[in-house]
Amino acid sequence: MLGLPPSTDLRKQIPKDAFFSSKNITGKDRVSFDSEVHSMVIRSLISPESVNVPQGKNVKAIYVMEVQLNQPSLSPGNIKLLSKLGHKTVYVLAHSESSTLAVYEKVPFFSGSIKADEVRLSLSGLDLDQVWENIVRFIAPELSNELPFGDAVDEYIRVADINKKIEALEKKLAKAKQNHEQRSLFAQINELKKERDNPPDVRDWIFEKNFNQPLFPEEGVSVTRRVREICQPPGGYINPSLIEETVFDDGQELGEENIAPHIVGLAVDYLFRFMDGDSVEDAFQISILGAKRLGRYDEIKPILAAITGLDDESIANACRLCLFDGYIRAGKTPKTKLSDLQPDVQTCSNIRVFVNRTLEFFKTYGPVVGRAPTFFGGYTTTINRGDGDYITKDTFWDMKVSKNPINKDQTLQVAIYFLMGKHSMWPWFDTLRNIGIFNPRLNKSYVFDMKSLPDSVIKEIETDIIGYD
Repeated sequence: MLGLPPSTDLRKQIPKDAFFSSKNITGKDRVSFDSEVHSMVIRSLISPESVNVPQGKNVKAIYVMEVQLNQPSLSPGNIKLLSKLGHKTVYVLAHSESSTLAVYEKVPFFSGSIKADEVRLSLSGLDLDQVWENIVRFIAPELSNELPFGDAVDEYIRVADINKKIEALEKKLAKAKQNHEQRSLFAQINELKKERDNPPDVRDWIFEKNFNQPLFPEEGVSVTRRVREICQPPGGYINPSLIEETVFDDGQELGEENIAPHIVGLAVDYLFRFMDGDSVEDAFQISILGAKRLGRYDEIKPILAAITGLDDESIANACRLCLFDGYIRAGKTPKTKLSDLQPDVQTCSNIRVFVNRTLEFFKTYGPVVGRAPTFFGGYTTTINRGDGDYITKDTFWDMKVSKNPINKDQTLQVAIYFLMGKHSMWPWFDTLRNIGIFNPRLNKSYVFDMKSLPDSVIKEIETDIIGYD
């Protein structure tokens, strides 16, 4: 169900009488629930044992419950009753041939009508706290993406409560006959609308959470551009010759490629994510966003549908899709027509080798617990954007597909990611100790223990390059 792996399958009937008894549901609540709900079955259990994602601080497991309804919808009050079972749960509310997804996070959230066998529930996140957050945001896209999860839910509730007050006053206004009463009600409605449309400044929330850096700085440059601006000392802040190098040999031979190197690199990165378990939409989300903003989403729909694995057609379509990345990352509109980008057999073969090498690498040095990590709370007015590649238990990894060995700019880039992660709001950076680079073209990895870097060098990178006080 919902595209979840077979390891999560669990069929457990929840008898209504047992539910009523154990949760002391009586009277009108019991009558209402009994009239709306026909049956309840737990279909899936998402846990560290079933999906190899660690527990979160708050979420230890996530259940998927199929609820067969006697009517087309379930009232919010009855979703709240279901939440008394005490687990984070995705409810599949089924009636006739259609379904609705629902979750309860302080209040109920409902999706639109879906076909449960056609929806894939993405289990993306470093732990089950983040998996749950992403599930709720998938079901409730009305939650603000500009706020941390808890604040986004609170803001949704704040706005919903004000809208209820406005609605009640508008009903009174429609019935009011006296001018003074109408003016008073009209003024109250306008005040509430002003309060609704002017939420508390996000900086107030940041201050309460003790963030020293603005969450979304307006000024600054990307990490890669900042690195290019820096004149490093001889050998670099992190001398590549000091980094531990490991060489792998799989006997595969490579040939020349007929497309731009940066497209090869992006295709390898995104195809690895896809083959490692992400949906094609999640793996290529930056490219998809670029196409949407250019008004060309319909053009890429068949390309997305044709990415199914590591066959030549899938690889060629992945490369075409990557043309839209530049619009998001650098504001560059693709100059190459999609039909003109034709990776040849050798190029497709190389990319396939690179992806398979990356899959094999992370079988040994993984698992990957985070992809495309960002650094909210760690950005500054010097560096205000940038995202990494992968996180494992103790290492921040960057992928390079260059023909050349690593250089001091690349080691500085990954060190900046590492330090920005440490300064960010995200707790999963706390356990990281190393930075690493994996190059599937050279089939080499490079690992450096950041604790071996002198404090004075770390301080200089943080202050002079990133811009921390």
